[in-house]
Amino acid sequence: MKINHSNIPELRHSYEEFINEWNNDLGYIEIQTSGSTGKPKTIRLAKTSMLASAKKTLQYFNLKKHDRVILCLPIQTIAAKMMIVRAIQGNLELELITPSTTPLKEINKEASFIAMTPMQASSCLNKCPNKYRHLDKVLLGGAPIDLKLEKDLLNLKPMGIYHSYGMTETASHIAIRKLSNEKDKKYTALPGINFEIDSRDCLIINYPEVSTSKIISNDVIQLLNSSTFIWKGRHDFIINSGGIKIHVEELEKRIRENFDLPFFISSIEDRELGEKIVMYIESTEYIDTQLIKNKLVSILEKHQIPKEYFVLPQFKYNQGGKIDRIKTKSHAPSQ
Repeated sequence: MKINHSNIPELRHSYEEFINEWNNDLGYIEIQTSGSTGKPKTIRLAKTSMLASAKKTLQYFNLKKHDRVILCLPIQTIAAKMMIVRAIQGNLELELITPSTTPLKEINKEASFIAMTPMQASSCLNKCPNKYRHLDKVLLGGAPIDLKLEKDLLNLKPMGIYHSYGMTETASHIAIRKLSNEKDKKYTALPGINFEIDSRDCLIINYPEVSTSKIISNDVIQLLNSSTFIWKGRHDFIINSGGIKIHVEELEKRIRENFDLPFFISSIEDRELGEKIVMYIESTEYIDTQLIKNKLVSILEKHQIPKEYFVLPQFKYNQGGKIDRIKTKSHAPSQ
């Protein structure tokens, strides 16, 4: 493997710290889950499981010896650690870029593969869209992709754009969706992985190279067959308002098509409804929430319209760039 981690001390230190952990005598590494929806926890991932995952990704994306790949995610995350493991396993040329919202600004030559968050991809579209011409395959993960971002990326050039599904416990992604049109939402399992569904309509993952037991998720899906599914949202993000179940992520997708500011949907207790829908908006400027509500009335069903709006100057984000909903809500104005 060839590595270029520049002369930035923090970047070099983080990389070397992981390499030392990877090369020690233990058969596992310790890593913290994201904590975006619950309390973060430290888990142990077997190095053999990480190597198995790396091999599947190299095969799926047809990455070959000496291919140049870009790492622009915080090395503390599973996504970043797995990029390094893939580079080791595939003898790739790995370039580390300091994580930022616009990592493509630092790219000036061709690269076979890059992994980014949707937030990074969106920022690069706005500030340096011409940089995408250097990329052959772009893998997005860590958060849902809204329809506008998907359409804008597909309009750029005929590069391969993919969205991953996975979690820390599965050593990165276990299913991939290639973006082709907004109607195709199917995620397909990587080789050797298959799926089931439980009584909550949540995904069950059979991945013998990572776990001898079934991995039960909190992701509500539509199971198409044992290797493909359509993701619907988090089970713990379902709001039961007046007896009507509302999938938060599906609602957010509809709103995001007509709303540019960072936001998320949640709920608070309500005496009549049990739970009522609320909307959190990130903005340092004055926001007329009545205008927002008037706009949402025209695009949403009555039971989907948020009952209250909270404007915060800055959301809390985790290391992977995802909104930490719990911490953000705890810093919101009195509810």
